[in-house]
Amino acid sequence: INGEPQERKKVSVSGFSGFKCSWELLGKKHLGLFLEEKIGGGMRVIHFVDCQAPRNDFDQHKGDFEKIIAHMKK
Repeated sequence: INGEPQERKKVSVSGFSGFKCSWELLGKKHLGLFLEEKIGGGMRVIHFVDCQAPRNDFDQHKGDFEKIIAHMKK
């Protein structure tokens, strides 16, 4: 994410900790899910989902994006 997220909420999914975030960049609004997986030996992997739409169209897609993120959290 380039800059600070507009919204940031801690989440835990299947033992992975992370954040649900929203942000704007280059005329698009984004809703994302970022999860950290510790794979051993001090190594970590970041998994993410980024749903995006042009700023003016985002609200019409936000409900679908929320469903995608909710499904990923199951």
